[in-house]
Amino acid sequence: MANKMLQSLKFPGLSDTYLIPLMQDFAPVYDSTATYAVGDYCTHDNKFYVCTTAISTAEAWTVGRWNQISVADIATAIGADVDDLKEALNQLGLSVVNGALCVTYNV
Repeated sequence: MANKMLQSLKFPGLSDTYLIPLMQDFAPVYDSTATYAVGDYCTHDNKFYVCTTAISTAEAWTVGRWNQISVADIATAIGADVDDLKEALNQLGLSVVNGALCVTYNV
């Protein structure tokens, strides 16, 4: 899902509203029957949000618990997560090459 979103970012003029359907796995529509942790993502009224206050009991949408973000913000977060994962794998002597997990070792 993230790859489709990042590929779409290469085309100027695409709005957050256009990209909402591509982002449903990453930032699902807000669910008033769910709970959320700080840092969780959602969409509401065709806008992207990140949770700023934990929601431990399901509730109706409360804008004060969320911060609106842009597609660029999400792309940056995904990139940081990927970079962190690459670094963690590298520290374990692992890497991903052409989609395959590889072990790095010295002979």
